[in-house]
Amino acid sequence: MTEPRFLVVRLGSLGDIVHAFPAVSGLRTSFPNAEIIWLTHPKWEFLVKTSGLATEVWTVDTRNWSNVRSILARIRKHRFEVAIDYQGLWKSAAIPFLARIPRRIGFSSETIREAGVPILYTDRVKVSAERHVADQNAELSMRAGARFSAGDIKLRVPEDDEEVVRARIAQDGTDEYIVLSPGGGWRSKCWPAERYGLLAETILEQFGLRIPLFSTDVWRGLSQIAPLLVTAIPLGIYNFTEAMNNVESASAAGDNYNLRKILLADGLGAIVGSMLGSPFPPAVYIGHPGWKAVGGRVGYSLATGGAIALVCFLGLTALLLAIIPLVAILPILLYIGLVIGAQAFQASPAKHAPAVVLALIPNIAEWAKTQIDGALAAAGTSAGQVGLEKLAGTGVLYKGLETLGGGSVLAGMVLGALAVFVIDNKLRTAAVWAFVGAVLSYIGLIHGAQLGWAVSPLVALGYVMFAAVCLALSKSEPQMVAAE
Repeated sequence: MTEPRFLVVRLGSLGDIVHAFPAVSGLRTSFPNAEIIWLTHPKWEFLVKTSGLATEVWTVDTRNWSNVRSILARIRKHRFEVAIDYQGLWKSAAIPFLARIPRRIGFSSETIREAGVPILYTDRVKVSAERHVADQNAELSMRAGARFSAGDIKLRVPEDDEEVVRARIAQDGTDEYIVLSPGGGWRSKCWPAERYGLLAETILEQFGLRIPLFSTDVWRGLSQIAPLLVTAIPLGIYNFTEAMNNVESASAAGDNYNLRKILLADGLGAIVGSMLGSPFPPAVYIGHPGWKAVGGRVGYSLATGGAIALVCFLGLTALLLAIIPLVAILPILLYIGLVIGAQAFQASPAKHAPAVVLALIPNIAEWAKTQIDGALAAAGTSAGQVGLEKLAGTGVLYKGLETLGGGSVLAGMVLGALAVFVIDNKLRTAAVWAFVGAVLSYIGLIHGAQLGWAVSPLVALGYVMFAAVCLALSKSEPQMVAAE
């Protein structure tokens, strides 16, 4: 008996297509020789092809009427016997209906998202809204005659693409990792808590990786914290110095805040966040002068926090990112950067302008290194694979950028302080800061790619020599303070 031709309709988006894979796999396992055509949006064509479940993948942009007419003509010409709409929207149900496919399978009104859609189906499948969406999709495949509700799924990623991803991950020093997305905008797309907990235990037993859960595991994990200090200490120092910079920026704009209370709230927030499974610490709001200049006050910060919480709880992040282009956000960041940069010069004595510029240089070096790493990763390689000598031969001083930009925030503070005290002719104080720079660079907190012992010994020696020169000069002729 000839197996039927199936038209599978799941236009988007990423997570929903993945949830449809098990059901289509069950269909493929039940009808190994059947022709299964998957209709999706052009954006997701590559994803569907990686599953290897469909004989062919057709695409349609429902916002383009000429594209819709073309796909309808193609479907009619192919003479499908069965269409399965795993999406349940007017646009997905209308295509098989208008293409006059004789049997059209979809969800009944109890679980459909848009009212009235089931009128376009010949087979309306009633499923419990409490069941997971993957199980709901499986019911549609079973109605189409599938003997298996689900089958094996293996995404076939091209080797070139896999190499690019591996090179990018290797740059961050990551060896083993697991990506989990337990949340969802619909209850039917979320795992039960007990299954998520069981998965977390299994991953811990097999791979030794801890999954974020609200529990006391955060304290038990402290026994294994030593390897993480390489990242945790620089991140802690960065947050500490960034908070001080932002408080100082607010003070220069005329608003004084208690630094001790702010740092205490910042630290307690990080602890509470870790208990809730968040790997990200809180941060003091940046750009105070800019927001104040456009009329922002306490209510602005409260409204921002409330709006972000609402967007996250309602699962609107993907929708907003699709509606609001990134280029519409960048001018705001540019404006804040301009205000903060201008304030650094305006709120400081004119004679300290060279110190401000010097403090910026490590951050510029770090930015340049990031751009180079991104470009090389996009090409499927890295600086180590290309070779530092080849890069230097083309004028890309990668090693110099890495050394200068290591611990850029802290390095900028040290260099800026050195310049200020030299300008003020306080050479003994400048020598103290130079010794501090020597210690920090020797252990890799600045001018280094990682923490360790003797990470940047030559840089540390340079700081020591600079300190010696400052001490020698401080004992010579009487000092004269630079004029304002």
